Amino acid sequence: MKSLSIKAYAKINLFLKVHEKRADGYHGVSTALTNVDLADELKFSSSSQLTLASNTQILEQENLIMKAAKLLQAESKASYGAAITLKKNIPIEAGLGGGSSDAAATIVALNKLWGLNWPDEKLSEIGARLGSDVNFFLHGGLALAEGRGEKILPISEFLELVLVIAKPDFGIKASEAYSYWDELTDNKETDTSELMAAAKESKLSTDTLFNDLEAPVLTHYPKLKRLFEVGLAAGAKKVMLSGSGSAFFAIVDKETQNNVYSAFKQEGLALYRAKTINRSFDIDES
Repeated sequence: MKSLSIKAYAKINLFLKVHEKRADGYHGVSTALTNVDLADELKFSSSSQLTLASNTQILEQENLIMKAAKLLQAESKASYGAAITLKKNIPIEAGLGGGSSDAAATIVALNKLWGLNWPDEKLSEIGARLGSDVNFFLHGGLALAEGRGEKILPISEFLELVLVIAKPDFGIKASEAYSYWDELTDNKETDTSELMAAAKESKLSTDTLFNDLEAPVLTHYPKLKRLFEVGLAAGAKKVMLSGSGSAFFAIVDKETQNNVYSAFKQEGLALYRAKTINRSFDIDES
């Protein structure tokens, strides 16, 4: 194989329960995630060197694509190379998992391109070392996650939602959002067993969706609260922060999608008509 192309899809959190900070500095979470059809586009070609080019500015030392590639190089103890190109469509610092999706796509692609043929368990081990959401993207679809997000339980059912995803003109780092949660909560633990059980049985509904990071983030960014109200007034069933933000999504009907989209457009937001899907990647090996 000389090259392959991958569409690496974004995610949203359907619910996100935050637990107290762990000894390793990460917060524990209980969450349900699903893919949405907003995607970055990556191409991997055989090369003697490892390179990355993109349509957006890249800080190579911080980029999860290069971190994933170099980790696979180190684990395989070989001097494989690849010319990687990235067309970035998923906004950054948005809570949509674009960086983690790209990292997971890189693991999958280079496992194929370099003929490593490592099993899923090995790929998941590498994914967990790269970031909290990477293992979700290695599974994809609808899944539960616990620990710091790396412990994944796939759900076979598919939750079909029509969405409008919106991104304001600022980003929020995950560390920032979690620091707001630390400030505004008493860190009392609550039992999430019933919620996780309902999710396993695919009994999630619009009324059961929530995000523990939402109230702290909206306290620091009141503009977001007003934008949520704009979406609800335009006919959205629910408007929620996506992960740690700053992007948010409106759950809509097909009949109300255009109306909500138009209302958000008047606010100068970056907008995406979207729907949930049951996979993290589309791979073209031709």
